[in-house]
Amino acid sequence: MYCTACSQTMPPGAKFCGSCGTAAAAADAGPVVSPATATPARAIPSDTANHAKIIYFMNLAGVLTFGVTSLVGLVWAYVSRNEGTDLTRSHFDYQIATFTKSVILGFALLVIAGIMFGISFAAGFVSFALGSLLASLVSFAWGVGGLGLVIWNIARSVKGLLILGRNAPIRNARVWGLPV
Repeated sequence: MYCTACSQTMPPGAKFCGSCGTAAAAADAGPVVSPATATPARAIPSDTANHAKIIYFMNLAGVLTFGVTSLVGLVWAYVSRNEGTDLTRSHFDYQIATFTKSVILGFALLVIAGIMFGISFAAGFVSFALGSLLASLVSFAWGVGGLGLVIWNIARSVKGLLILGRNAPIRNARVWGLPV
């Protein structure tokens, strides 16, 4: 027999778990088994799905906190990654991928904007009006790109929350678009 609270082996006929004290009525005849892999797994905290949900909300709040809560959520996802079921692990991997891709896209935006501002600065030596026009266009494009990145991040977090709400795994956490 195995205790459902702590997954420790209990001797046959035991009335209580020797490890955590749970009554034998709450014990079952086998170890906790993950349906996806059909291999014995250790007891999983029932709140790992809630951890994934909280991390999605932290990622959404990152829009307002300039990524601070997203960074905390990233660390939490890495820590929780090996504690959950295959379902929650897929969501943690998706959250980690979303953060990583956001950083890559944000850095690319900064590099492109830096190059374009350099070009507009150089053009300003030729013609002040041309330099000003290019700087305005670069600022507009950088703002649109940044807004696009924010919308992409929000859409991925909301889609992940919806999939988690259906108790479904993320099929391909590494996809750049939205999962189906």
